[in-house]
Amino acid sequence: MSDRCTSLYLKYQGNPAPKAFAKGRTRGCGWDKGTTLEDARKRALGFCNAYGGDDCRIVEFVK
Repeated sequence: MSDRCTSLYLKYQGNPAPKAFAKGRTRGCGWDKGTTLEDARKRALGFCNAYGGDDCRIVEFVK
């Protein structure tokens, strides 16, 4: 995982649920928290794609 994604993952870990973390197959990542888990998942995927992620998928979430 890139330094940027590692930094984002640490921020993700320190935030309350509901939250989701997305990662691209070979590059890119994103995370978000929301009022619902579905909202957090959608936005995490959106951030991953917006920052150059390839085939972004949710790799971790907390309800």
